[in-house]
Amino acid sequence: MRDLDVSPEPTLFVSQSPTINAYALGQERPCIVLSTGLLDLMNEAEIRSAIAHELGHIKCGHTTLTQMATWAVTLVFSLTSMTFGLSTLVSTGLIMAFYEWLRKAELSADRAALLLLDDLNPVLQSMMQLSGGSTRYGHELNLEEFIRQSERYQRLDQDGLNQVYKFFLYNNISGSTFLTHPFTVERVQYLRDWCNSEEYRQIRAGNYRRTGAGAVDVPVASPNDPEEVDRLRRELDELQRQIDAIRRSQTD
Repeated sequence: MRDLDVSPEPTLFVSQSPTINAYALGQERPCIVLSTGLLDLMNEAEIRSAIAHELGHIKCGHTTLTQMATWAVTLVFSLTSMTFGLSTLVSTGLIMAFYEWLRKAELSADRAALLLLDDLNPVLQSMMQLSGGSTRYGHELNLEEFIRQSERYQRLDQDGLNQVYKFFLYNNISGSTFLTHPFTVERVQYLRDWCNSEEYRQIRAGNYRRTGAGAVDVPVASPNDPEEVDRLRRELDELQRQIDAIRRSQTD
């Protein structure tokens, strides 16, 4: 927390759940939630990586926009149910933009975990555990093979058809199902590439903006820029007006 200058200190909660999960909430009073499934599966270094990842979300301001995205999805699905799906013609683009931003936010949080741990392996090992870890068979996991799998997957992207397949896997529009996280094998490759980048080397050398006490200065994240945020908020307001109008017509 000191290195990222996250203040106030987030409250840590443990959720009684077998699902391997961790998430952050709030900005002025942030908190981090770890599931018991995650605590049972991961070792100490991997748990630190998971916490560092969530601190990255808080530092970048992702928690605020995640709440906006959740609100947008709820509004759109509510409107869709009242208009027999017609609203999806105008709202799908908004939802896809939000989910694309959510997936990119995960990559930023992965970088924060790497910066805080200053060691790539625990971060990659935590990803490996999330993608298919097992308490009983954890000893059979192989990080080198997991990395090779990510490299093979990355080579598939040279095929344009695979890009189309991936788009529909991320965005199942007909089923109103959108993935909030990139595929883990993609996250591995993105993080390894960044670990070998000049930007990462400069940060490790101490060449970065500071907010005081040596902490890195991270601009609050937005989908693109302030104008884009305003545009998204206007679209949310328009969705709310549509819902209100339909509800009034049903009560008249």
